[in-house]
Amino acid sequence: MKIKLMVTLITLSLLINLISLYNIGLAYLSFFFFIQFFLPRIMMKIISIAEKYEEKESKPFTRFIIALVYHPIICLINRISFIISTIMLVVASLFMVVLQFVFKNEIHHFLHHTVQIGNIEVFLQICLYAGYAIFTIAILCVVIDSVKLLKKEKIFQVKDLI
Repeated sequence: MKIKLMVTLITLSLLINLISLYNIGLAYLSFFFFIQFFLPRIMMKIISIAEKYEEKESKPFTRFIIALVYHPIICLINRISFIISTIMLVVASLFMVVLQFVFKNEIHHFLHHTVQIGNIEVFLQICLYAGYAIFTIAILCVVIDSVKLLKKEKIFQVKDLI
């Protein structure tokens, strides 16, 4: 999936869920979508830069980075941690949505008495349901992207270990 589309989708999920005062928990989790999306890409970019420098001039540090990252044990650790973080992100998202549905009346009561949202309640309700829809699309896209990275990228392959 295109990086610009993913960044736009995650940012939209973050902003709409932040604007809708009901979905602040989902906005918080949308921030972790950024981490799940960008952290492997930053790591892959560092590795590609190290490989380019290694082609030009071999230095101990770049050799160490490349050897360390492609070591079978490190690849296994990368793979396991990436799978666990993806699963935890999905579980936390499901938990937060269920929690918001269970405590919807309490959240509504709290917002009415503390923030005085009477004038903008219709707008917040629209943002609430739009936020759920965009959040669902964003989590699906992040999970699909994570699975593609696990299958495609060399830093997650553990073929030499088995």
